[in-house]
Amino acid sequence: MAKSRRATAEELLDHLVEHAAIFAKVETLKDKLRDFAIADGSGFKEAFDGKGEVSTTKASIRRLKGIMPTLKAERFLTLAEAKREKLIADGIVEMLEQWTEDRKPSVTVRLA
Repeated sequence: MAKSRRATAEELLDHLVEHAAIFAKVETLKDKLRDFAIADGSGFKEAFDGKGEVSTTKASIRRLKGIMPTLKAERFLTLAEAKREKLIADGIVEMLEQWTEDRKPSVTVRLA
């Protein structure tokens, strides 16, 4: 018989509580590896036979990629319909559908 939702949630909590110190240590070690990547100015990979590998990526800073003309939607929508249609017909404005991303349900755990 499949576990109930409640039993599955409790099992997750049990594992997180039991191994909280290990998860905290893992995050501390990841932060230390990030510090090495920042100090080196590049990412790196360390491979361990029979165990796996650990890699980091190079840190990146925010940078200007360019200037993009942006339509002020509120202003555009207050224009007379004929003016809006002309801007669309002239190819200045393009009406595109806006879609949300598909997302898996999130799981949030709050330890007591």
